[in-house]
Amino acid sequence: MSRIMLGIICGLVFGAIDIGIMLPMSLPDKKAAITAAFIARFGLGFVIGAARLPWPGWAVGLCFGLLLSIPDALITKAYGPIIGMGALGGTIIGMLIGRFGRDSGTNRGRLRSSLYYIGTKKAQFSLSVRMHFIEAAVFSHRLRHFEQAQIRNTPQRTGLNQQPSWTLGEDE
Repeated sequence: MSRIMLGIICGLVFGAIDIGIMLPMSLPDKKAAITAAFIARFGLGFVIGAARLPWPGWAVGLCFGLLLSIPDALITKAYGPIIGMGALGGTIIGMLIGRFGRDSGTNRGRLRSSLYYIGTKKAQFSLSVRMHFIEAAVFSHRLRHFEQAQIRNTPQRTGLNQQPSWTLGEDE
């Protein structure tokens, strides 16, 4: 399963678990609190699935779990449960995505330009030849402009061919 899809599923499950934990609590605006918690935990799963860092999966999950949970903890002043749940859930999601998630696209994680990746070798060669013609045309266009600029800046056209009023070696 792709990393992003697995991240979405893990985020939905983590959000549902967080809702289940919050249901028995008495809160002033319970509907808003549950909705905000679900969105935060869903976003955590999505971000972990979308992130490509050169770290182990659990470290990516722990990092994002902490970073995305701290603002909610600061607002609610319930530091322990929110940060702890975010760190634990992020670590678990990171391990799952690191273990079972696969990179979408071709060549497992290496991004290839769709311009160069065409199914057959013949098509790739044809595109390569066309790209060389385009590069040659651009180069010759730039060379022509450079040559024209050199002609415009010659001493005959700019008045720089006049003799200087002094020469080297003359003192005053």
